[in-house]
Amino acid sequence: MGNENQNTGSIRHLTVKELKPILDVFTQLTWPVLEAEIPALIEKLGWTFIANRVHIDADTHLPLDYPVGDFAKPHGELTILIFHLTDTVDDMTDTAGLAAVQAAYPLLVDEIQSVWGEPTGSQEPQDEEVTRTWWDMPAGGRLSVHNRPKGITAHFMYPRHAAAERYYQSHPREDYPELYEYAGDDSED
Repeated sequence: MGNENQNTGSIRHLTVKELKPILDVFTQLTWPVLEAEIPALIEKLGWTFIANRVHIDADTHLPLDYPVGDFAKPHGELTILIFHLTDTVDDMTDTAGLAAVQAAYPLLVDEIQSVWGEPTGSQEPQDEEVTRTWWDMPAGGRLSVHNRPKGITAHFMYPRHAAAERYYQSHPREDYPELYEYAGDDSED
């Protein structure tokens, strides 16, 4: 497991001191962020480049057991950055660890709220979704915090992805089922 944290037992979570510099960088982003600009973004965050494959990975140097930032860059443009806000639980039978992750979620929301104010929204799980809280950014992007049973992650989304999420959030599944239907591939083999 990660470092000891008195609020959540053996699961370490980030604090406002660790989060604020990251939040400040993303508040100042100008979109689009092209793939060629991601190394400069990594440097601005104080992170270290690790690999450029399907995604660009960077060592966040955050005091967690999985300190990797994952930059998705389909079509040569940053669409989402995902990184951990807590240590992760390796064993789903570790009830204390799982409870510690759940206890960290409201603390992390409070930490981000202390910097960015009230969240724009939140969502309780439906089907296979997770509990999420999000903040919309002035430039159109979005920070979404995902509360998964084994760990909590941050997702910084570029404006077009955030706009698509806002659209689907304003058109609930039960009111607009046609938006959620997928016919799939009807071609014959």
